[in-house]
Amino acid sequence: MTGPNLNATATSITSFDVSIPLTYTTRQNPAFTDALYLESFENLTTTAGFKIQNVYTAEDNGYKQKGVAIDEQRYGLEMVTKNPKDSMIIPAQNAITKGERVILKFPVTSGDVWNSDFTWTVSGTVTISPTFNNTPISKIGNISQHDSIIGWGKAQIPTGDGKLSAFYDVLVEQRTYIQVDSFYLDGKPVEPLYAGLLGIAQGKATKENSRKFWRNSMIDMATVNYGTDSTFTTPQSTSFDGSVPAGPTSVDENAILSNSIAYPNPTENEVTISYSQTNESMTTVEFFNLLGTVVKSVPVFSQAETVNVPISLSELSSGMYRYSVRNQNGVVIGQGNVTITQ
Repeated sequence: MTGPNLNATATSITSFDVSIPLTYTTRQNPAFTDALYLESFENLTTTAGFKIQNVYTAEDNGYKQKGVAIDEQRYGLEMVTKNPKDSMIIPAQNAITKGERVILKFPVTSGDVWNSDFTWTVSGTVTISPTFNNTPISKIGNISQHDSIIGWGKAQIPTGDGKLSAFYDVLVEQRTYIQVDSFYLDGKPVEPLYAGLLGIAQGKATKENSRKFWRNSMIDMATVNYGTDSTFTTPQSTSFDGSVPAGPTSVDENAILSNSIAYPNPTENEVTISYSQTNESMTTVEFFNLLGTVVKSVPVFSQAETVNVPISLSELSSGMYRYSVRNQNGVVIGQGNVTITQ
């Protein structure tokens, strides 16, 4: 990655993870409109926990976590309590929340700093014979997050097919995430006896330090994880978005990407994509939603050096989309954004 404010490479990283896709989904949930859901796992005991759906929305002033949704889940606690009749039930619910977690604020540039505080509470019932029978139990997660944009420039990463991506304009975000957990049983803090039995610890803190490389997507292009190292000097691992296509291998080769434009923009239903090509050839114009999923693909053949392609987008819903122009060798030769307003 190169840029006026930061120079960085992956050579110092001790391990390079395989690509781990982030699978966002949509749901019908009256509490959250136009939201995206990303699943994760929350530990409740040493051997038990529950799946949650982190709820994200894209707003005018930022990409944010607005809530936590939970599907009904039932777990046996025999491995913890040694009693086959003991159990924990987490009913379907939208967690009670306070505040919001800003993943990336809009607009944003190098040097920007922001802080987030977000609290969420999930409730269920637990049976621990002979003292508790379907007794209310809850976990409260208090999240504090500090973010800053420490650099910007051009970056490329390994792609899913073993090649290198095009150079993309990126912002480098540095993040410190801290979550402190509290547990309640029958409306009171869990007593040490039962905390020890369940393997939970009041005030358990999870701390993660990372740097994220953002391009124009809700999925960061790469994340370098530093674990608990708050000095950001000893990387533990790196994950990257393997769906990023292969492209030019130098910034000079990538200069042609700036020649691509879309008009009118915003548009109601049709846009013209204009781009330059050095050799007459077959190209493909692809449109991506904010999840990075291809939602429309148009093959184009032209012998002109400057190509103007009118494309109907009437089947797409309102919102912002990213487009790329790929030549017959799979190299991205143009890219940009289009906003649809219907």
